[in-house]
Amino acid sequence: MPCRKSNRPLPATLRSALLLVTLCALLAPAGASAGDRPSVFVPQSLYAAARAEPDRGFDVIVQGAPNVGMVARAVTAALTAVPAKEKDKAKEPRRFTSVDAVNVQLTGQQLVYLAGARDVLSITPNTRLDVAGFLNKQQWPYVTGVPKLWPLTTSTGLLGAPVPPTPGIAIVDSGVDAAREDFGGRVTNVDLYTGTAQNAAGDGRGHGTFVASIAAGQAAGYTGMAPSAPIVSLDVVDDSGHGSVSDLLAACDWLLANKDRYGIRVANFSIYAASPATIRFDPLNRAVEKLWLSGLVVVAAAGNYGSAAGPSGIPYAPANDPFVITVGAADISGSVSTNDDFTAPWSAWGYTPDGFAKPDLSAPGRYMVGAVPATATMTTEHPERVVAPGYMQISGTSFSAPVVSGAAAELLALHPSWTPDQVKGALMLRAKPMGAAVPRSSGVGEVYLPESNTLTLPPNPNLSLRKFVVADPAGGTMFDAEAWSAAAAADPLWDAGTWEPGTWEPGTWEPSATWDTASWISGTWEPGTWEPGTWEPGTWEPSSWVSGTWEPGTWEPGTWEPSTWLNGLDAAAADFNSAGGYWISDLERQQVLAELGVTG
Repeated sequence: MPCRKSNRPLPATLRSALLLVTLCALLAPAGASAGDRPSVFVPQSLYAAARAEPDRGFDVIVQGAPNVGMVARAVTAALTAVPAKEKDKAKEPRRFTSVDAVNVQLTGQQLVYLAGARDVLSITPNTRLDVAGFLNKQQWPYVTGVPKLWPLTTSTGLLGAPVPPTPGIAIVDSGVDAAREDFGGRVTNVDLYTGTAQNAAGDGRGHGTFVASIAAGQAAGYTGMAPSAPIVSLDVVDDSGHGSVSDLLAACDWLLANKDRYGIRVANFSIYAASPATIRFDPLNRAVEKLWLSGLVVVAAAGNYGSAAGPSGIPYAPANDPFVITVGAADISGSVSTNDDFTAPWSAWGYTPDGFAKPDLSAPGRYMVGAVPATATMTTEHPERVVAPGYMQISGTSFSAPVVSGAAAELLALHPSWTPDQVKGALMLRAKPMGAAVPRSSGVGEVYLPESNTLTLPPNPNLSLRKFVVADPAGGTMFDAEAWSAAAAADPLWDAGTWEPGTWEPGTWEPSATWDTASWISGTWEPGTWEPGTWEPGTWEPSSWVSGTWEPGTWEPGTWEPSTWLNGLDAAAADFNSAGGYWISDLERQQVLAELGVTG
């Protein structure tokens, strides 16, 4: 569309010829009527509210168009062209590096004005976040088989040989109580919370400490998955269990800038945004994709809004992203065998708004016992959950995710050359079927480390997405969601032909093997049964985004909060085992260790 001078009176600050040219390049012509839809992506409810209340402030994230890098300039131009009243002026715009985006407070008039900017991809609400949940006396570590790897990766192992360094795990959550014996001085705390609510030093909520203890605790009787892994806590959640997407984006920025310095190779997100999202426009999706493509294994909790009645879908970032490892919660039924395991009734599963099947796999997540500070709000809100001083029993996919994060760290200690795609492939390929699970509710099955560790060349489950990875003008690479969207809309078989024989572990792939619907649905899926050249039908399906009618969420008029709130414990809050958890007897533990070939 040719640029033309606007007839709207301009402030004196915009009367220079240079700035007029800039505005013409950045902003849509003023001739469009107020009732027109914006030229960039804006949730319909947000746009309508902005038009209805032009003087009201809206806390939003403005994302730049791909390959342009001009979003900050566009925001500045809009703020200048439509200045807010002095009393309406808010915090300074906050720019991010993991994604070309700016967090800014706009008046309704400024938002409508910016919605015509050519260099803007989307304007979305800065929604609040919710946190999703040696020797161990519980059964869950033995279900995963991780004790077999402890002698290989910990200095207190039984083999007496030098052990490889375990990479760091970033816990993006409510903080971690670094003084606890569970962590042995391995915690680095970074406070990135910018909200105004109470956020005590360390971990005032308790959620992050619990998550970290599952991923990498070392206390006797409560050992986590990777007990020698360094822990980097990125605090983005307040003492009530809430945060903001902008702080989560800041955490992604921090990880990009500091991952090599701290040796971080795994990032755990037991947290999710409270508004549905599509990978085409959501800044959080773009940020975690940037992390993944820069070499970080990103693990996300599926969410606790599932139902025993059927699939709930996975609409929230970052769990809805096809690159990351999305983890559902398994109920291990009080045994070490997976034959009687099933998906916890509140564990979310189904398709994302973009048509991807989630979760990718599952891990124990029901009746988990982990570390929580005695003064944390989780402890005071649920004293009945305290099973021992400093330890609580809680259920949730928030606590399945760190099982997989710890598993990823263990694999990377023993296979340091593996990429995030290979780690995901190894975990999925060797996952164990859950005999009592509803078909597809658990992904490919339950994580099992001993067999994942035997692979030398794991398959790449993200290979079909890699064809849409392009150079990022800001540096590195990025996923071209628009190119993928166009390809998927044009051809439902866009991902065919991507499981090539060369990507499989030598000797485990056979040309006659098939990855068919029956083997998945029956729960008897076995390693080596994926068919090269195609995905199982139904793991991706076209969704409503194809028609262009996708609308991320319904918002309550006047509140700008999600109409369906996802509390920190949400549907898993009432899920309590009066026996205190799934505990393992000394005899059963010795039997399992013997089966794993470990003495102890």
